[in-house]
Amino acid sequence: MKRRDFIATVSTGIGISVAGCSSSESSPNETSSGTGTTTTSQTTQTTEGTTTTEAAETATTTEDTDIATTTERTETATTTDQKETATTTERADSTTTTTSTTDGQPNADLTLGETATFGNGLEGTVRNFRFKSEYESGGTTQTTDQTFLFVDFTVANPTNSRKSVPSGMSIYVTIGGRRYDPTDSKGAVRSLYTTRSVGAGATKSGTLIFEVPKGTTRGDVTASLEYSGSGGKRTLRWTSG
Repeated sequence: MKRRDFIATVSTGIGISVAGCSSSESSPNETSSGTGTTTTSQTTQTTEGTTTTEAAETATTTEDTDIATTTERTETATTTDQKETATTTERADSTTTTTSTTDGQPNADLTLGETATFGNGLEGTVRNFRFKSEYESGGTTQTTDQTFLFVDFTVANPTNSRKSVPSGMSIYVTIGGRRYDPTDSKGAVRSLYTTRSVGAGATKSGTLIFEVPKGTTRGDVTASLEYSGSGGKRTLRWTSG
């Protein structure tokens, strides 16, 4: 009995010693118990680690969602601002593109490219100011010791009937407070001084030519169109803006 007890004691010692290194030589009962304890501990730790990771991932996902939502709202606000800006610009353009002036209304100040409507429905537009040192006219080269100013001008009749050019109509430019009248003209605009009318749906365009001082720039020029209305003389003025 003592031998058996001794052997059992030794066997138990071996089981405990080996269990720390390998489960293959431990007694079944002791190995199962030790391993079970270890496994339970590891499972608990792993579960806690997983829970922590999942919580972190959830927090990260929530934070990402918040950021995405904020970004989306910011982009929406920016897009809305851009649309509102574009709408404002379009409205501003639509109100400044055409200026109407009819008999009895005040004189008008316009910029190049803007259109004025006379009392009878004709429309007049000064399109551009250009400068040249010479030009061809009737096969002859015209030169000057000053500068030639070309004023591109259009008269249109958008109505369904022929319209007469307003009586007393004249076009001139003012530079530095001094008035200059045209010395020549080119294109269909020349006929405005002869036929004095524009057919239904027709447009007459051309150029009025002035001799002006050297060094004159677009910003120095004011082109004026005068005509007689029911309330007296009217003046439309175009500048480069």
